[in-house]
Formats: sequence, C-alpha cells, structure tokens
Amino acid sequence: MKTEELLELQKKIESCKNRANQLQGRQSQLLKQLQTEFNCNSVEEGEKLLEKMQKEITTLENQIDTGIEELKEKYPALFE
Repeated sequence: MKTEELLELQKKIESCKNRANQLQGRQSQLLKQLQTEFNCNSVEEGEKLLEKMQKEITTLENQIDTGIEELKEKYPALFE
C-alpha cells in the first residue's frame, strides 16, 4: 500500500471512530430519556411498555367506536 492510501484509510478509521462515539452518546441519551419519561431501564422494558400501551389504545379505540355507534342509534339526527 502506498502512503497516500494508508493516510486515507487512517482518516476513514478516525471518522468511523468519531461516528461510533457520537452514536454511543446518542444511545446513552435515549436510554436516559426512556428511564426518565417512562421509568424503563432497558430497551426491552420500553418495548414491553409500548406493547401494553398499544393494547390500551386499541381497547380505547374500540370503546370510542362502540360509543359512537350507540350515539348514532339513539340520536341519528346528529349524524345526518
């Protein structure tokens, strides 16, 4: 390998190291935010919480849909 190629490779390595450090810092920030906002200590806990919240949303959406249907039956003039 030529000196120029080695220097270019060294630059790429340094750039990748810097990017890895940035990503690790961002990961730390996101984990801290996950803990602070949702009281989850890991991504796995966050995923479980997300799944639970999605089920709750589905349940609430179903309740809303049922309520709307009931209103339509009782007060059809409101939905004309």
